[in-house]
Amino acid sequence: MSFEEGEEVGGVYLATLAKRRPDLKQELSELRTQLASETTDSLKVWKLRDLSLQATQATIDAQDPLRTLKDLSQDFPRHAAGLSARRVRDDLREAAATAHAYSMHSGLTGRALVFLGGTAHDVGSPTFSLHALLQGIRSEASSLRQLAALDVLTEGPEAYKRRELILATEDTRKPSSTRVDLLSGSKGSITYANNLEKDPEYKDWPPSVQQLLYPSCQLTTVAKNLYTALLVLDASTDEALNAIYVAHAMLRQGYPVRVAFVLGDASLSDEASEDVFSDEVQDVDEQQVITQFGTHLHSIGTQVAAACSLAKLARGPKTAWSFLVELASNREYGEAPTLDSVISAYGSHLYE
Repeated sequence: MSFEEGEEVGGVYLATLAKRRPDLKQELSELRTQLASETTDSLKVWKLRDLSLQATQATIDAQDPLRTLKDLSQDFPRHAAGLSARRVRDDLREAAATAHAYSMHSGLTGRALVFLGGTAHDVGSPTFSLHALLQGIRSEASSLRQLAALDVLTEGPEAYKRRELILATEDTRKPSSTRVDLLSGSKGSITYANNLEKDPEYKDWPPSVQQLLYPSCQLTTVAKNLYTALLVLDASTDEALNAIYVAHAMLRQGYPVRVAFVLGDASLSDEASEDVFSDEVQDVDEQQVITQFGTHLHSIGTQVAAACSLAKLARGPKTAWSFLVELASNREYGEAPTLDSVISAYGSHLYE
């Protein structure tokens, strides 16, 4: 932590104190933060000129820059007076001038931009994708970890061999960025528990998206499938069953959310149609298929997925969802499903 000569925070010249007591730099840094937060004097107009640069410098000089950036951005007025007393270094002014000239030349002025690896992300753009930004951050972090592992500053035969091994491993590693592929050959793989545009329980809801223009402290109630909660579940786990129970509670409380789910391996026995993902009800011998689960399907997660697909195949997606809700509700907290509980939950809907 460095203290600029002449810097005054709350009437205290910290640079002078740091020279006299260099062993107290950590305490002086904490004092500067406290004084900056307690300074509430109104700012003169001329003190606002460098406020953005002063905030930038405060973030750069902080021991935890990310936390400082969060604190400043979430409660900037409280810190403004203290920041206005900081002196801006010449190198930061030059860097800011260069960035401003670049933005003027590139037509990027007046926009909220996040630069990641030299690529500009326009936060205010209607096409801004937070997921793309997070993916870029992960990619940059992965590259930095690989660069650190190479240890390019170390010389010697051992270091060269280690770098060659790391590079060879990276060349042979297959990318796995796609976790769920629903682009082709998978129609109906996502099962929807409800449809706000067609289900009768939503017929009294306003159908117009004009409702979004009205102020609201919660999700806007409108009979449109605007919000979708997609649950990708391994139904043999307690976490998955808890998620199902919470989603069911949301629907009962009237949340304007369309709930969808994807389970694990949804394979069925040969008695069922090969199209286990179809949304259309088909003729299938449910009794015969359900009794064969214990013989052909050894995983509880697979048994639950198969029973759910069977319910969807024979009676429709709403029955499939009801089966999962029954399975999640009729159990002790933390209790994992068993083959008997799967058959019991399915049996409650078998003769409806």
